[in-house]
Amino acid sequence: MRARRASLLAFGFCAWLLAPFNAHAQTWPARPVTVVVPFAAGVTGDIVARGLVEHLSSTLGQPFIVDNRAGAGANPGKITAGYPGNGTFGHITGELLQQRAGMTFVQTQYRGSPAIINDLLGEHIDIGMDSMAPYVALIQENKLRGLAIAGTQRWPLLPDVPTVAESGFPGFEAAVWYAFLAPTGTPPEILAKLNEASNAYLKTKAAADLYEKLGIQAAGGTPQELKAFIDAELEKWAPIIKAAKIEF
Repeated sequence: MRARRASLLAFGFCAWLLAPFNAHAQTWPARPVTVVVPFAAGVTGDIVARGLVEHLSSTLGQPFIVDNRAGAGANPGKITAGYPGNGTFGHITGELLQQRAGMTFVQTQYRGSPAIINDLLGEHIDIGMDSMAPYVALIQENKLRGLAIAGTQRWPLLPDVPTVAESGFPGFEAAVWYAFLAPTGTPPEILAKLNEASNAYLKTKAAADLYEKLGIQAAGGTPQELKAFIDAELEKWAPIIKAAKIEF
């Protein structure tokens, strides 16, 4: 299962990992399942995860438990940019923007959105590159200014915020995405069961209402389609990460 989102200038990447298990496919899940979310509770990736986990728990008959593990992830040199952590999607999107625009940012790494917001409001940094959901109300209240959305289209809740492409960089796209992953070697029958339940969740009103608030577009699809998408993303971002000398 995959979900994509339009975002505010830049984004935070999240993947969910199922803890290893040894149950037979026909009886799985026979006990609670842990879902690892590599961000703090309450951030966008955590909210998305908990919506799916609630559905899986009720559909598959066993508790799916979230385990938050935060931190798993025209004026040269004078613009200070805040990122939600080294190697996050906000960070590498900032590197892509610098490369495309010929800019150089002074980079500041944070542990999540609240710290970025505090320093933006306090005018300690010039711009932030992050998932847009935590910033929407502040932009609507004119406490922060939305400069650009790095996805391919504007978001209805912020209709006046242009895309990066509209702002003078045609073809620029950087959209955070969320995927539900399982350990290597997981039986195909279990993958199929999880895939079916996850795709069913994406079609529910609960998912639609949640995603509308967060600016997410549900993609869904098969494990094979997800693999092809991830391969394409790796091919796109690997040169950017290498050029920026980002180490994890």
